[in-house]
Amino acid sequence: HDVELLSEIANELHMHVDLKLMPWDDAINAVRAKKADVVMGADVITDDTDSNMLMTIPLADDMMTVFGKKDVESAGALYGSRIAVIKENGAMAILKSYMLDSYCTYYDTYTEAFQSVESDKNDFVVSNFAVGNVIIRSLGSKDIKSTGVSIMQNHFCFGVREDKPELLDNINTELVKLSSDGEINRLQDK
Repeated sequence: HDVELLSEIANELHMHVDLKLMPWDDAINAVRAKKADVVMGADVITDDTDSNMLMTIPLADDMMTVFGKKDVESAGALYGSRIAVIKENGAMAILKSYMLDSYCTYYDTYTEAFQSVESDKNDFVVSNFAVGNVIIRSLGSKDIKSTGVSIMQNHFCFGVREDKPELLDNINTELVKLSSDGEINRLQDK
């Protein structure tokens, strides 16, 4: 829904959007190098706030959740398990604080991380709940499921170039309008 939301905002602001799909580090670097004005999917909880970006008001909340083929009752029960995690993801800092980072294998995409659990290379994958459910459906997996263990709450927003505070204000104004009109919820429920 981020793409549709950004398109709505751009239309209201009479701006042209040039969307480019790229790895997260490349997207952050594009904003830092002033080759991009906005990045979608920034998280106000992770290290993104230290990426020389201004953050919009949060668009959505989602839980960073543990998925796997077997049940687990707590994050502590992950000790000794093989855990798939996305590189440069907010979960990395949390898993490190739980002293689970030595059990982690890092992947470039959520699909690769979930495939590693499907193929038994890893026991669990840590992912945003909504993203995880989409990946499970796209893989057609009958075995991987949410364990019900969440390790952190995410608050997603757009990251805006730090030298563009007026753009941040304009985007926030439109986000408030779209939220008040129920448009953000409609897009999320699609």
